[in-house]
Amino acid sequence: MEDNTRQARKEKQAEFVRDQFIDAAWSIIMERGMGALKVDEVARRAGYAPGSVYNYFASKDDLIVRAWQRDSRASLAILQVEIPAGLSLEAGLVFWVKAMLSHTDERRSLFTDMAMAMPVDSPEAQMEMRRFMKEHLLGVVELMAKRLASMLPETAEPPEEAAWLLLGLVKDRTIRWIMSGDKDERVSDHAETIVRMFLHGALGRPLAGPHDGRGKS
Repeated sequence: MEDNTRQARKEKQAEFVRDQFIDAAWSIIMERGMGALKVDEVARRAGYAPGSVYNYFASKDDLIVRAWQRDSRASLAILQVEIPAGLSLEAGLVFWVKAMLSHTDERRSLFTDMAMAMPVDSPEAQMEMRRFMKEHLLGVVELMAKRLASMLPETAEPPEEAAWLLLGLVKDRTIRWIMSGDKDERVSDHAETIVRMFLHGALGRPLAGPHDGRGKS
C-alpha cells in the first residue's frame, strides 16, 4: 500500500513537471513560432537545469507534439462558446465563427508553421501528429454538428454535412487570410463572408440579398 502511494506521488510530481515544460515550450511557440523552440531555453524558462527536459520527454519533437496536443484539446472549448440569446440564425453563426477566427488569429505563428510543413522531424512524431490531427478533426466536426443541429431549420443539410461545409469554409478563408500576412483585416468581415457562403450551401440562400435570419422555433 505504501509503495503504491509513493508511486502515485512520484507520477503526480512527474506530471506536474511535464506540464511546466509544456507551459514554457508553448509560451515560446506562441511568441516566436515552433522553429524558435530550443530545449535548453524551455528548461530555463520552466526553472530547471538544461537537459532536464529529456528526463520527461523522449525528444524535442515529443515535447512539441505534447504541447500542440494539449492546446488543440483546449481549443475545442471555442466551439462551445455561449452564443447570446435572441440573435437571429445568421447573427448567431457570425458570433460563433468570429470566435473561431479570433482564436486562430491569436495563433498566427503556429498556424503558419502548421500550414507550411510538419513541425517535427522524426517519423514517430509525424505519425503521432497525423493520428491526433485526424482524431481531433472528427471531434471538431462532432461538436460543430451538435451545435448546428440546434440552430438550423429542418430543411437544412444534415448536421454532420453542414458541419463539414462550415469547417471547410472556415479553414479555406483562414488559410488565405493568415497566409497573406495581412493583420489589418477585420475578423468580423471574414466571419460574415463565411456565414453568407455557408447559408447559401446549407439552406440555398442567395449569396446577396435579404435574409430573414430565422432558425428553429
